[in-house]
Amino acid sequence: MDARVLVLYHRASGWNLAFAVDRGLPSTLLLTLQAVRDHLSVLGKPIETIKNANHHPTLRILYWLLIVINSSMVECPASKESFAEAGIAVSLNRLWAWCMMTEQLRRAVVDLLFNFANECPKAWSSMATCVGSRNLITEVCALACREAALASRTHTDNLLLLCTHTLRHCVSHHQCRAIIIKNDVIPSIYKSIVRDRGRGGGNAGVAWAKLCSVIARYPDGAGALLTLRPLLPALPPALRAHLMPALAHAAHHHRTTFLQSHGGDALLTLRPLLPALPPALRAHLMPALAHAAHHHRTTFLQSPDLLELLSGTLLAGDTAEVVSAARAVWTLAANNHKAKLVLRSAGVAASAQSALQRLQRATDPAARRASELLLYTTSVLRVT
Repeated sequence: MDARVLVLYHRASGWNLAFAVDRGLPSTLLLTLQAVRDHLSVLGKPIETIKNANHHPTLRILYWLLIVINSSMVECPASKESFAEAGIAVSLNRLWAWCMMTEQLRRAVVDLLFNFANECPKAWSSMATCVGSRNLITEVCALACREAALASRTHTDNLLLLCTHTLRHCVSHHQCRAIIIKNDVIPSIYKSIVRDRGRGGGNAGVAWAKLCSVIARYPDGAGALLTLRPLLPALPPALRAHLMPALAHAAHHHRTTFLQSHGGDALLTLRPLLPALPPALRAHLMPALAHAAHHHRTTFLQSPDLLELLSGTLLAGDTAEVVSAARAVWTLAANNHKAKLVLRSAGVAASAQSALQRLQRATDPAARRASELLLYTTSVLRVT
């Protein structure tokens, strides 16, 4: 394909793409893709052409065809849906072995799936559909595991990042999520991160933490994430902070799953890092700490760092953070004289009183509700 034609295609407006979809461009491109697949099947098994893969004319056609299909999907939901309905997943499943022949083809097919899966439920469903015993989600997981195993200072992590982002796009679909959880992709990437502790996990580590955070929004994902609890201390400190939102989701939105999986323990194993968390991340974590305080009272009361975090949040946090901290304090103090003494000596009671005075001067409804909670909390702390 002439590169100049491809450049012109890339510059096509959204209206032109919509018109092309309406005129059946996705079907035409899929017919071409099927023709390429048929021609490759005549050549024999992929392994028989691997020596010449980088210069094989049919594989070059396949590469440019993937590029054109990908281009037609960018910012065009109708195109994605049309490709999904026309069965692109079936063709890509059958071409997958050929697409793994070269680095260029691997990047092209995963880049296509990355765009295909971006905010397109029909794409998620088609990627989870099995052709024989294979589906595209499983293949992307396998490729991510392969790239994680190869991760090193001399091996670029671009493809691993692309695979991780693609899987994150699909997590909302329950079948895709089940496949991701069943595969070893999360533990495999974790192992590569731990091997590369010198770089603090790098971009792959941040992408992995974001994937964990999205998966943890769902009960099955939260449970799967918490099976990694014994491994968390081995993570680079900088990366453990990125993982906090995942644990916060598991605790705050899926309390039962979190607690049944000893999630409070998982959260508390990271407590040395809590005071250093940036404010935006601490806001996400405070509801989780409030839940953990209820089920791990002794640990909280024996941890000066956690008490200091509660005190600091009451003094300087926003309204939502103060509410979560006040709930944690009330949970610790309720019906427990020893806990009240510990909280007073740690300065938590004084911080709660200061927060109450600060919020009583505010006029918005949320602050008034928070001040009511704080008034009750401070009264509990005073009662002996």
